[in-house]
This record gives sequence, C-alpha cells and structure tokens, in this order.
Amino acid sequence: MTNNRAKPITHKTKFVMSKGINFLTAPFAVSRNDATSSDVRLWTPAYLFAFFSYFMLFISYYILIPTLPFYLTMHLGESGTTAGIILSLFNIVSLLCRPISGYVIDLFKRKPIYLACYALFTVVCAGYMFSSFIIIFILLRILHGAIFSFTTVSANTLAVDILPESRRGEGIGYFGMATNLGMAVGPAIGLFLMSNYNFNFIFGFAFFTCVLGLFAIMLIKQSSIPAKKSEEKPSLKASLILRNGLWGAAAFFFVAISYGVMTNYISLYSKSIGIHEATGFFFSILAAGLVIGRIASAKVINKGTINAVIYTGIIILLVALGLFLQLLDLTTFYICAFLFGLAYGFITPAFQTMFVRLADDNQRGTANSTYFTAWDCGLGLGVALGGSFIEHYNYNTLFIFCICTVVMGLILFTVKAAPYFSVYMLLKNRR
Repeated sequence: MTNNRAKPITHKTKFVMSKGINFLTAPFAVSRNDATSSDVRLWTPAYLFAFFSYFMLFISYYILIPTLPFYLTMHLGESGTTAGIILSLFNIVSLLCRPISGYVIDLFKRKPIYLACYALFTVVCAGYMFSSFIIIFILLRILHGAIFSFTTVSANTLAVDILPESRRGEGIGYFGMATNLGMAVGPAIGLFLMSNYNFNFIFGFAFFTCVLGLFAIMLIKQSSIPAKKSEEKPSLKASLILRNGLWGAAAFFFVAISYGVMTNYISLYSKSIGIHEATGFFFSILAAGLVIGRIASAKVINKGTINAVIYTGIIILLVALGLFLQLLDLTTFYICAFLFGLAYGFITPAFQTMFVRLADDNQRGTANSTYFTAWDCGLGLGVALGGSFIEHYNYNTLFIFCICTVVMGLILFTVKAAPYFSVYMLLKNRR
C-alpha cells in the first residue's frame, strides 16, 4: 500500500528551489481542485452552525474581558495589581495548553471533542456566578484558560474538516470573522450590562450565549464531517508542533508581536497625545478593518496565492506602523486603526491556511494549535515588552520596535517559510 503521508522537504527535493519558483505569488501553493472551487457550496448548514457556535463563544469571552477586572476590584476587593496577576492566569494556562491541545483533538472525532470542550467552557462561565471567594475565582480562571485553548483549536479543526478542500482557504478566512465580530460587539455588551445590572446577570448572560452555541453544535450532522483519510494516530512528539510549519510559525510569531503591543497600549498612547476619548472608536475601526481584510483576502487565498496575501498584509502593516510615527491628528489615528486591522485581516487567515495545507489530514488539530501557539506567544511577548519600552523610552521607540519585529518576520518568511511552502505544495501536487 502506498504511503501518501506528506514528508518534510529534504536535501533530495531542494533541486526544485533552483528552478525559478516565484515565491511571491506561489502558483504551486494551490491544490488541483481550486480551479472549480466556485461550483462547490461553502455556506452549508454544518458550516453555518459551526460559525454561529464560534461567534457565541467569543461573544461570551469578550463580555467577560472588560468586566472581570471590575468584578475582582469592586466585588472581591482585590487591588489592581492582584487583579492583573489573577486575570493573566487565563492567558498563561491557555498558552501552555496550546501544543497538547492539537494532539488530543487529533485523537478523536471532530464533533464530539468540540462538543465536549464547548460544554466544559459553558459550565465554567456558569461557575463565575458562584465565585464569591477568590480561591474559587482563581481555580475557575485556570480552568477557563485551559478549556478555551482546547475549544478554539477544536472549533477551527472541525471547520477545516467541514469545508470542501477546493474552498478551504476561503472558508478559513470567513470562519475567523467570528472572532472579529465577537471582539466588535462583546465588550460593548459587557460594559452595557455592567452599567445596568449586577455581575451575576453578566455571568448569566455569558452562560446563555454559550448555551446557544452548544445547541448549534448539536445541530451539526455527523454525516457532514468527512471521515479522516488516514486513521493513523499521531504521536505526541510529532503533534506538539507542526514540524513542516516551524519556519512559518517563527515568522508569524514576530509579526504577531505588534498586535499585542498595539491592542494593549493604544489606550495609554491615545491618552498621552490627548485623544483618549477616541480609543473606543479605534477598536471599532480596527475590527472593521479585520473583517474587510478577511473578506477581501478569502477568495485570493482560496486561489492558492497565500504567499502574496501575506506579503500584502505585512506591507500594509508596516505602512500603518510608519504612520503612527508621523501621527498628526485624529483622522490619521483612525486611518492607522483601519490599516492595522486590514493588515491582520490578510495575514492571519493566510498563515492559518498555510499551516493547514502543510499538515496531513490527521494532524489538522496540530496545525491549528501551532497557529494559535505562535500567535499567543507573539501577543504575550508584545504585552510583556511594550510596558518596559513605555516606562524606559517613549512611544516612538515602541513603534520602531514593532516595525523591527515585523521586518524580522518578513525576512524569515521571505528566506525560509515562503520557499519551503512553495516547494512543499509543488511536490504535493505532483503526487
């Protein structure tokens, strides 16, 4: 029996590198089915239910983001510093669970594992209503972070399996909009509820949105999820990170740093230049840019020109960061927000599609966990270093630092990740 498992590029295949491959457009990074992609239905009931459940997940998540700090300080009486440490446990645990989540998810059928993770996420949301003691809140926050890691990876892996291969790149881009839409409306809902109701009502509302998502998953028919082509179980060692995606993950990590910096410190920056009241609108425009970027890039990614989409996004990102250095007025501030969102609307779905295409079908969980691990690490480092730059230097130095990290990501992508991906897809399509 022939083994069709995709193998990493070795010295025996490097001859392709000298044959004039155009790494910018990467015409070889397109599957053979893409030519007839427009004839295949994308928005199937299964995909719509998966999208809705993911959207409800992030509505719940973003309702809690702006309200939990107030719950800790106002209701539980903790200091701001203590509240920050406790809330960071979510991110730390989530990051630690990312690598193992891909392995676990690849061991099971997609719908049952997603349903189980989502149900646990829902239970934790309800648990906040009973967190009157700080130790209970801390335990819930740790559980929440771990389950969030598994739930997001399993959601994306299920969506990838549901999507027809010829429209997978496009579908991945649209699916990620659930996150952006959740970010656009979730915090506003949370703050509105906090202004008009008590904290238990907020937690109950977050729980209710999860229940809606849970019902949506139940409506996904198992028959709509194609069986894995390979029943071979991946090893733990091979599933901690996608080996074929190491260079792509390194490039994505550097590009993600600026997102962590800007989304966490833009409020302080706007206050320092006297336009603090514009911060809320900044995030609304950023979210709009993300959605527009995903829509604009979806069909282009689907045609296989993944490298070109990433290059385009990085160039837009550098322009946005450069404009921050020359920020003169409120209009420029909003233009920067839109370009910043637009850039990541191009970059994030393209990288995720790259990782999925570099993986065997029984390692799609690993592909998605690698994507999220690189993203989370970049965001985390951006948050950690951003504060130090502000404290010891100035905001212009911080923006220059962001530009340098993006350029580093661009170099890694151009020299390593893009050529590797192009050659990999060329060899894969020749089989």
